[in-house]
Amino acid sequence: MPLIMIDVGGTVLNYLEKGEGPTVIFVHGVAGDYRIWKEIADPLSKHFRTIAYSRRCSNPNQNRDVQNSTVENNVKDLEGLVEKSGGGPVVLVGHAYGGAISALYTAKRPERVSSIVLMEPFMPSLLSRNPRSMHNLSMMLTKPSVARSASRWMKSMEAIGSDLDAKEGGKAVEKYLDDICTQEEEKRSYPKKAKEMMVLNAQTIREADTARPPFTKKDAKTIAQPTLLIQGEHSPKASLAMVGILHKAMPNNQVATVKGSAHLLPVEKPGECLALIDNFLKERKGKGQLT
Repeated sequence: MPLIMIDVGGTVLNYLEKGEGPTVIFVHGVAGDYRIWKEIADPLSKHFRTIAYSRRCSNPNQNRDVQNSTVENNVKDLEGLVEKSGGGPVVLVGHAYGGAISALYTAKRPERVSSIVLMEPFMPSLLSRNPRSMHNLSMMLTKPSVARSASRWMKSMEAIGSDLDAKEGGKAVEKYLDDICTQEEEKRSYPKKAKEMMVLNAQTIREADTARPPFTKKDAKTIAQPTLLIQGEHSPKASLAMVGILHKAMPNNQVATVKGSAHLLPVEKPGECLALIDNFLKERKGKGQLT
């Protein structure tokens, strides 16, 4: 099925649309594109209208202005996509950076979202004593393991930036997978095609260092939509801490842990993620909460 190209406020996005029924929009994280959702979106398209899009700087889009690929700009892109795909309400499924985009969009436009699935959303302001400042790692110092995990992430981002400056996308992706997507000193294997996709989109790892509005527990409490939080059993402590904070703050959520997976859930355990999302959506549909 061919990709569809759409212009949202001057930004061109490519997406793959399949199926009929309630609309489910998939929002990928850094170093990814629409293809990361294939093993989840394709089966869901039997019962739902699925839209898996590549965010503004990801393949095959031609935009390379990663510094402007902020959460806020991506929220605007998503707003345009929802508008042009029918206006909602839609279901959002977001992973990592895409999870942050999905959560902020839901808080901004709650009337356009019926349910939300957040797979380890990358929202470091939840861990900070001062959500408006992320520079001195004032993160969760009451839990040293989380502080170490966050510190490891920040140090790795510096090394990744050097690799990207040198146009060494392969090295940058290896560091991202080894240092940011897993617990300390753990090596994991990933499908060849997934790694090739990530190398192609390696420059978008820089999105994690772009400016973002603070998202706090108070903000999380405003999201009343039924929410499924998904985390990996072997994910970094900082990622798990973010999920834990959201689980306590969001008024209408459930949390599921995927055994054997780390942070890259759609790649490592797509079948398990599919089952969780499918059950969640069928339950919502059965209660008349999806249209």
